[in-house]
Amino acid sequence: MRHEIRSSLADESEYFDELDKDLGPAGSWGRLLALEGDRRWLFEYHTFSDDMDRPVAVVPVYRRRVKKWPNSFYTPHALNADNNVPDTDECLLVGGRDGVSSSLHVRSDARSPEVYREILYAIRASYPEKYRYLYFPCFPQAQLDLVSEALPTKLLRAPIGQDARMDRLFGDWEKSLLSKQRSTLRRDILDSGRLGVRTAVFSWSEAREQAAPLIVDHHRRKEMVDHPDLVDFRIRQWEAQPGVRILVYKAWGPGVTGFLVAAVWKDWMDLLEIGLSPGGAEERRCVYAQLIAHLPASTAKAMNLTKMRAGLSAKQAKSARGAYFSEVESGLSLIPR
Repeated sequence: MRHEIRSSLADESEYFDELDKDLGPAGSWGRLLALEGDRRWLFEYHTFSDDMDRPVAVVPVYRRRVKKWPNSFYTPHALNADNNVPDTDECLLVGGRDGVSSSLHVRSDARSPEVYREILYAIRASYPEKYRYLYFPCFPQAQLDLVSEALPTKLLRAPIGQDARMDRLFGDWEKSLLSKQRSTLRRDILDSGRLGVRTAVFSWSEAREQAAPLIVDHHRRKEMVDHPDLVDFRIRQWEAQPGVRILVYKAWGPGVTGFLVAAVWKDWMDLLEIGLSPGGAEERRCVYAQLIAHLPASTAKAMNLTKMRAGLSAKQAKSARGAYFSEVESGLSLIPR
């Protein structure tokens, strides 16, 4: 394969999104291009093409300029054999640095251990010796299996979570819902009416003042550092992404208010950020169900979407409403010298 290194994705727009169609907006050309403005990272893209000059892969490789890892999903904790977190300047972060799912962006018909081995060898050989590790954050299990088989050294793996998909709530998937799941969805509607839960859809600029503090509280309960201005920055960055539409769902009752921010891109919807005020358990359950299931599904039906990603948390609540799941893992490999 022919291998080149590029400093930007600007010239790859025509074919990049066709290489891996399983990532949604978080792994799209526009999203990765938008992230190039983040000065905390050095960006390079390793492009590979076959003998007929057809694109085979475009692999993002990130090097962190600052010492602090960005968040818990993108930190190689518990992967080192000694349970020590490698420093940022020891790691080449391969595949992605944002969103639930990363990828090597290899063309679907070219995915094999042999192709992955050639790609990863070329990447390892392209950097100075101070980088000790290849780090693969938040990969689908099947892709990390290929990475593991292709590497000459052991890949230390750790589970990150189970990525929820809510596709069964709309389109042709609806008939695959279990009767128990249908009952739960009907109960949501009845309980929401009984408790006086109402819903609406807003733009981010309309919802920001109320929504951002609730999103911050949600993250702080998970021991994540956040601030309303950071929430605003993240959402506005999404709004600036080509082809993305941001929707903000609001559900509220007499004692509980909640917001959910979703990104719509092509036939995908990703549920990005959520925040709920404190309140009674039953009312919170109804508000939450409206935000993560009923409101997004209604939009998906109206817009003829086919895929919805709903994140890694609250598996029981999502499963009860029709979600199915796939494993997400991270991997760390020592670079042989």
